Amino acid sequence: MLILKALHLKNNQTVFDLGAGDGIVIFNAAKNSYEKKINTKFIAVEINPVLLLILHLRRFFHPNKKNIIIIKDDIFKINFMNFIDFKDFITIYLYISPWFIEKVIENCKLKIENFNVVSYMYPIKSLQSKQKIINGKNIIYIY
Repeated sequence: MLILKALHLKNNQTVFDLGAGDGIVIFNAAKNSYEKKINTKFIAVEINPVLLLILHLRRFFHPNKKNIIIIKDDIFKINFMNFIDFKDFITIYLYISPWFIEKVIENCKLKIENFNVVSYMYPIKSLQSKQKIINGKNIIYIY
């Protein structure tokens, strides 16, 4: 999975999946981390109650559940620092509507000093100077 490659999982990293949906990315990344014995913390942020239920059920049966946190919060207002243990490597994963990406990035910039971003399918104009691209079925943008 190219998204896992783009996340560049490593020890003492915190990965946020903003608008996690059903959690397919976060749970695959957590499984990959578990298999490689990497100490990575995964935080799925979702506001939809139905999707939150699915996330909690999937976490319950996951082998790496101790490193997965599910948060009901607004991706435009979340205070990231309440959930970050590893301040060295923070990665934000986004697969959200292009109309909302810049607003989410602005919130990240206000609340986190240093972070990387992986955006599936949609570029982030305000970060374009740092952009790397992975081509696959769909484009993955890394900042």
